[in-house]
Amino acid sequence: MRWRVPGAIAAFSSSALVGGLLWARSGEWGGGEAIVFLGLTLPLTGFGYFYDLLVRCRFLLPGGHNLVLYWGLAFPLARLIHVLMVQGGLGMLSGTAVPTLGFAETGGAVSFLLWQAVFGLMYGVGFLLFYHQVCGFLMRRVPR
Repeated sequence: MRWRVPGAIAAFSSSALVGGLLWARSGEWGGGEAIVFLGLTLPLTGFGYFYDLLVRCRFLLPGGHNLVLYWGLAFPLARLIHVLMVQGGLGMLSGTAVPTLGFAETGGAVSFLLWQAVFGLMYGVGFLLFYHQVCGFLMRRVPR
């Protein structure tokens, strides 16, 4: 059986690696850190799978500048979902279920999304390299 979702696998692997390192660095192993870890891993994996669907439906060509531009648009949305999941999840753990995003202190939601778009382009370049490695690995024939 050959997997047909290299984007989802690459997104899960890269986000799990980064999230796991951040989780390990915090030194805390409670429920709040798991929410932070899953809050970024799940949206990035979902957007990686959505990229696979766009490639399969031939809306995008695999790899190249399309992938970098895709992550320039998808990464800010993933980070916004991450912020909402973390704020809401930690709020539910602490007893305050209403998320306070804190955009007023950081210059607003537009500046947050623009910065995340710039970072998303950089993430897209790294994802492009990792995506080609995963595609090469998954496309090998497995002996029966």
